Order: sequence, then structure tokens, then C-alpha cells
Amino acid sequence: MQMTIRDVDERLRRALEAEAASRRTSLNRTVLALLRRATGLETDRDPIPVEVDDLADLAGTWTADEADALDRILAEQRPIEEHLWPPTR
Repeated sequence: MQMTIRDVDERLRRALEAEAASRRTSLNRTVLALLRRATGLETDRDPIPVEVDDLADLAGTWTADEADALDRILAEQRPIEEHLWPPTR
């Protein structure tokens, strides 16, 4: 089933987005979990599923030297070889 919630003020929107970010899950899953708890279908003891589909666990784990090395490698791959791309008409 789909539902639309209207008139969500800016403060509530920011709070829900922050909650979703802290849970590392989608806004939709966060709202569903909060609604289940508010209606008594789940308790605070029930685990809230965490959705992890990104590389957030790697963020901030590289040293500055490692990050610089990656930047240099990527820079070598970025130049465009003009002779391989003839002008379009």
C-alpha cells in the first residue's frame, strides 16, 4: 500500500532525514519503523534493520597520503585524447 503524508514542515523533514541518516537506512524505512513503534507494533527492544548499500564504512579510513595517491592515479585517467574524438558536425 502507498500513502502520501502532506504538510510535513521543514523542522520535521530535517528531523526525519537526520534520523534516517543516523540509522543508515532510507527515509521510507525510518518512517515505517517510527510508525510501528508509535502504534505499538514494535517496541524499543525490537531491532531496527540497518540498510547498508554504500561505502560509508570506508569514509575517513584512508590516510592523506593514500588519498593523494588515488587522486594522482585518477588524474592520469582523466585527460581526453583529442585525436580519438573527431569533431561532430
